[in-house]
Amino acid sequence: MRRIVLACLSLLVLISASGERARADEPYPSKPIRLVLPQPAGGAVDLIARALGDRLSYALRQPVIVENQPGANGGLAAGQVARAAPDGYTLLMAVDTNLVVNPNLYPNLAYDPFSDFMPISIIAKVYLVLVATSKIEANSVAESSHAPTPASSTMPRSGSARRRISAWNC
Repeated sequence: MRRIVLACLSLLVLISASGERARADEPYPSKPIRLVLPQPAGGAVDLIARALGDRLSYALRQPVIVENQPGANGGLAAGQVARAAPDGYTLLMAVDTNLVVNPNLYPNLAYDPFSDFMPISIIAKVYLVLVATSKIEANSVAESSHAPTPASSTMPRSGSARRRISAWNC
């Protein structure tokens, strides 16, 4: 984690020093940094961002304010950061949805992931795991396709109410 924080700090300093609006007379950072998240509070990205924000605050001796701005599949937060002053004080904790999926789903985004953002660092890799109820006697996805199909089940989703889904027909 220490290497990640140091890499972030180095890149933040480089980006802020090379920006058009960077001032040689003002050390970076001279004011609080906003770290905008496109997810609601309490999830994995929020927890990672808050831990990173705490360490950056300590290392930079400036507050790092984590702001959760869910909505429009992350488009609201990404659009807001894209319109912010290019001074290194507003950062986006982006996930693949914001930069890869949204441009392919929505033709009129308020941001362009290739021209509006500069990658700084990979903060974390989160692995997704496919699981099923232990009542199904299967050791693989192929075997589970032969298992009896339950009528339906519920699945909690980030930022929404529980939705009924068909467990094996998706």
